[in-house]
Amino acid sequence: MTSSNPGGDGSLFSLYLGVDLGGSKVRAGLVDASGGVVREREAVDASEQPEELFQQLLDAVGELLSDETSRSSIAGVGVGMPGPVNPGSHRAIPVPELPDLSGIDVHGELRRTTGLPIRIEEDATCGAYGEYRFGAGRGSQSVLYVQIGTAVVAGLILEGRIWRGASGLAGGIGSMTVDPEGIDGPGGIPGALDTVCSAPNIARRANERLHRDRTSSLSKLVIPRDRELAGTDIARAAANGDDLAQLIMERTAMHLGVAIGGAISLLNVETVVLGGSVVTAAGRWLLDPVLEHTRTRTAPEAFAACQIVTAGHGDRSVMIGAGLLARDEAAA
Repeated sequence: MTSSNPGGDGSLFSLYLGVDLGGSKVRAGLVDASGGVVREREAVDASEQPEELFQQLLDAVGELLSDETSRSSIAGVGVGMPGPVNPGSHRAIPVPELPDLSGIDVHGELRRTTGLPIRIEEDATCGAYGEYRFGAGRGSQSVLYVQIGTAVVAGLILEGRIWRGASGLAGGIGSMTVDPEGIDGPGGIPGALDTVCSAPNIARRANERLHRDRTSSLSKLVIPRDRELAGTDIARAAANGDDLAQLIMERTAMHLGVAIGGAISLLNVETVVLGGSVVTAAGRWLLDPVLEHTRTRTAPEAFAACQIVTAGHGDRSVMIGAGLLARDEAAA
């Protein structure tokens, strides 16, 4: 249960508590200084109510701190928040479609509760950092991490440093218009990437097609139990050969290619990492068409200089990145 490398605070045996406070789950774990997961709290359904979600965060942190053996080694806590964070106040910035935690002083409450150094960042920023340090982006100095979950969000590492933008809102790739004639997305932006590629909207598109075609294997999930589809259902069905699911993922990849291609042409990053539960479930059925659609929508020289890969840490990228940022906070 110890790290073979010195911790961020100089201790050989330091551990860091990382929390992924996602839009649909709460995942927490103890991370060593090399990004290894020593202990993990099983993910649970996240509440949509801010106060309840914050209590779930406190419960997850409290459970991992309750073990006396581990508690003495924990040197900091990092949290990946569902949405952007003001870098000056450490407060959440409210955005549509995600729990609004702006009225809760998460940083201050955790500091008082644990007595430990606290680092609060947007979940995609944590994912980007985890992949940059010890994941699929290791060795690159510029990484774009695109996470497909309740919303489509991105984290940026530029020249080896986290890039948050002028007011902490960098990475809002889900607000990019990819279909000018599409439906309005969060904030009223027409045809935003979120409206077609977020997990709920992947499921929405599949449900709309199922009303016209009941031959898909997805029908077995919704008809007998009147169950709502999830984005991961579509991704798994695509990986298992379902024609309708593969069509949905192909269209998802096309829109992602529009957004990612524009980002690569603008930023000339070395690595794009695709993360989130939908990506983990779909695997090559999403990655391969994303590569092709991005290639046709990117300046050739910029595309040739960039690798597009899936997350090396899978669903753990945010949790691990949050733990590693806690390590940096403890060393500051």
